[in-house]
Amino acid sequence: MLMRRNGLVLTTLLALVAVLTVAGCTNKGSTTVPTTTPPPTTVSYTLSVASNAAIGTYLVDGKGMTLYYHLSDTNGKSTASASDLSYWPPFNPPSFVLPQSLKQSDCSRTNPVYGGNKEQATYKGWPLYYYVGDKKVGDAFGRQVAGWGVVDPNQIKQAP
Repeated sequence: MLMRRNGLVLTTLLALVAVLTVAGCTNKGSTTVPTTTPPPTTVSYTLSVASNAAIGTYLVDGKGMTLYYHLSDTNGKSTASASDLSYWPPFNPPSFVLPQSLKQSDCSRTNPVYGGNKEQATYKGWPLYYYVGDKKVGDAFGRQVAGWGVVDPNQIKQAP
């Protein structure tokens, strides 16, 4: 019986010595944190480019909704009336986060003619709008309305 107890005590002591030996081999002056590579983040653009066989290339917001311009807007100002805005709400993101295919210098803001204190986003001086008839990504029903068009970033010129 004494032999078994001594064997158990001896095994326990050896295990304790092994733990203390390993602990003594570490550098107590520094903390080692495992390095991990964070997962890649998906950039959330506020303005981007989409493409459609029927339309071509055009600007969309961060959710993929089509953006429009009004042909009568001039000098970077909206000429839309209050009733127009019930069908053509202004696009105004809090910031411009763009893919490499678009230039930051082409994006700006304007104080709309229709009044109010909200600014409106512009692209190459053209105020940008949504169309309320577009319900899902890929819809571009506003381009069928006279005087309105989708914004092709490769074709549109600086606003007059």
